[in-house]
Amino acid sequence: MKKLILIFCFACLVLFARQPVFAQDEFEVTPGEITLNKENNFSATVTVKGIGASYDSNNLTVKGCADICSETKGSDGKVTITLLSKFIESKNYSIEEISQSISFEYAVDNAPKKTSTVRVIIPPRMTPPEISVKVGNATPISIGAATDIELIDGDKVEVTAKFKMDGATTDTTDYSLKSASTSILATDGKSFTAKDIGETTVMVLAGEGEDTKIGEFKVKVKPFIKSIDTANGAKSVFMPANSQKPLMLLLKDAKNRITTDLSRVECTTSDTKLLEVKPTATAFALNSKKLEADRPETRLVTCSVKSADKRVSEAPDLAVNITIQPKRGYMTIEALNGTTLLPNGALSFLINVYDANGTPKSGAIEYTLEDEDSNKQWVSVSPQGSKVTVHWVDLPDRQKTESRPNAVNLDVKATIPEADDYPVEGKITVRMGGHVTRFSSLKVKLNVMDDRTVHDLYGKVLSNEYYALMVRFFNDLKSDDKNANIGQSILAYSSSVEIAVGLEKQYDGSSDSGIEIWNKQKAEVEKKNWADQNDDIISNALPAVKREYDGQLRRYNGLMREWSNKNLRAVDAEAKTRTDRSEDTMKAAKKLRADAEALYRKAMTLREQLRTHFQVNLPPLEAFTYGPDVAINDGKWYPTSRDDLINIAQQEAYLSDDDDDSSVSAKDNEPNCVDTITYRPYTFEMMVNTVDRREERTWRSRIFKILKGTAFGASTAIAVAIPGSSSDLPLGIEKFGNVLIPGIEELIPNLKEQHRQNIVSQAMKPIEEIPFGSDITRVIFIPKKSISGLIRAHKARISLVCPFYFKVKVAVITKGGDVTLGGQRTP
Repeated sequence: MKKLILIFCFACLVLFARQPVFAQDEFEVTPGEITLNKENNFSATVTVKGIGASYDSNNLTVKGCADICSETKGSDGKVTITLLSKFIESKNYSIEEISQSISFEYAVDNAPKKTSTVRVIIPPRMTPPEISVKVGNATPISIGAATDIELIDGDKVEVTAKFKMDGATTDTTDYSLKSASTSILATDGKSFTAKDIGETTVMVLAGEGEDTKIGEFKVKVKPFIKSIDTANGAKSVFMPANSQKPLMLLLKDAKNRITTDLSRVECTTSDTKLLEVKPTATAFALNSKKLEADRPETRLVTCSVKSADKRVSEAPDLAVNITIQPKRGYMTIEALNGTTLLPNGALSFLINVYDANGTPKSGAIEYTLEDEDSNKQWVSVSPQGSKVTVHWVDLPDRQKTESRPNAVNLDVKATIPEADDYPVEGKITVRMGGHVTRFSSLKVKLNVMDDRTVHDLYGKVLSNEYYALMVRFFNDLKSDDKNANIGQSILAYSSSVEIAVGLEKQYDGSSDSGIEIWNKQKAEVEKKNWADQNDDIISNALPAVKREYDGQLRRYNGLMREWSNKNLRAVDAEAKTRTDRSEDTMKAAKKLRADAEALYRKAMTLREQLRTHFQVNLPPLEAFTYGPDVAINDGKWYPTSRDDLINIAQQEAYLSDDDDDSSVSAKDNEPNCVDTITYRPYTFEMMVNTVDRREERTWRSRIFKILKGTAFGASTAIAVAIPGSSSDLPLGIEKFGNVLIPGIEELIPNLKEQHRQNIVSQAMKPIEEIPFGSDITRVIFIPKKSISGLIRAHKARISLVCPFYFKVKVAVITKGGDVTLGGQRTP
């Protein structure tokens, strides 16, 4: 029993010897605060106290270093705290103090944990940076927390950053720049250059990496203004009184790029009482006042760059003349059936009246015949609102006081309800025709106009849908055998015009005609068979043709050898005549020379035959085609065949000038038009009356329909669902409909009326009068689009116009009075 008690006491002694007992306040870590900086290589040592000789570093736990520091525990109770190199690099240029608490815990088996805390301080390594920028030679600008820098494209900027490191007495130069957009700014060490317009951010970096950023500022690069001009290049603007019109400007930079930023431009007027100029977001608004007198007034508007700095702009001032007109409209007069009045005939004219904004208006229209007392014996006027008809009047000779004039004028005056004080005036000139005596030939020239000119004159849609042909009529009737037509005018009737055109055809998939249909594969097989047949024809004919060619080539070579020998003999004989001038010698030399030249001509004739031998002697090959009872369904257009043309026109596949009562252009041995048919151009009325429909098919019209529809829909929506009072949506929609859309319309003007007037003035009228000895040039139109019903189960289109064929009926007319020719008077 005593032994058991002794063993138990010994075990307790060992146990209490391994686990020392101490009070809570005896455990501590000193010092309680350490500083880590570059002077101590970012490392400091603390000592664990209150453990005694039984200290074991494995029982000590250090918490709180995380990603900042690391600890190294020694056996003597000392612990070294060291900043991690990764943290030193990432926070290398910190300008704020960093504080971190680190906890020390000591625990032995199941005894209570003993804790103590050490505060770790990481002081800033650098002083707060002072950043400034210098643009060119300007004074440097200090950069704050929210500073924005405005530059001009091409500016070079130097950036200075002043700060000290680790207690140094001088500023460091260890910094660089980085641009968020290298396409706008190009950095070069401690400077950068603005190379494109836009906005970006410049960061000032100390050391390497994004975490070393010590400052940043925003940069907005604006274009250098090279020139100022109006949007359409016009230096004169016309506007009605008491109206508003945008003055659209375009600015160009040094790279000839266009900008619409008008914030740096100002426009002033020479007379603010009559004209005001106010800037808007996209233009300058011109506000005209009421005119004191009924006459136009012109005022000068000058636009210039606000800054006089040559770094910003070298654009000269833009001067625009603004002509303020009385608020009157205008009219267009359309001749519905020409302007030449024939005996017992009538001419009709349609008057369209518009206000100053181009809006069609209806109002009272007055028609007054000039010199009415005299001219009423020649014509009568029948007004019908906006339409007026002029009739031929033929009084008995005893009632005529004078001979019939060449033309009479009809004055037109229209009143617009909104502008009663400013009536719209116009004039109609009616040319007087004579009596038709006979028909005669007329020399005509036909030219096809290029697409660009047609586009400029009549619009893109017409250029895509029609061929425009320019026709020159020349009244040269003095070639008449009896000179019966000298001095007489002629009338050309547009409805009688015929021209020669070539057609292409394409299978019409919507047709249910019962003809044979070839698909693409079948057509390729037929084409291959056609090519094989042609190869067989050539292969069969080629050997004989080649043998004949070889024989002619041998004869040619023999002739050339014979000529060479004969020519040498002739040269020798001619040399002999220099010393022997006898008659026999001279005759022999001449004969040899004549024989040599005859041989040479014979050889050259044979050489020309050799050059065209294969073309002449090989059988001709016809182009691939297919008959009228076959259609190829492959989506391609094919030339019409001879059979197609015969079925259409019931004629041979050529046109010639054999009509007695029509003039034909195939003169002066010009070639005939092969594989063509005759076609009549569209009438003057058709082309004029479809201007509006063509305008609706333009991209401009479609885009503005979408824009205006969007504005209307948005206005309707906010009228139903009214937004809050703080919402900018109503103002934005109003600006969209009243500023943006009109501004775009000003930049992209509607040329419909110009196109209409070009057609009215240049297209061939129903009747054209050509005085003797003069010529006129008119334009006629034929379609480019497909025509259905011309060829069975096919669509047809005009693919070419033959310039050598043109038919038009002309009438020779006589007028009262005398005609003077070359100083002589002719009845």
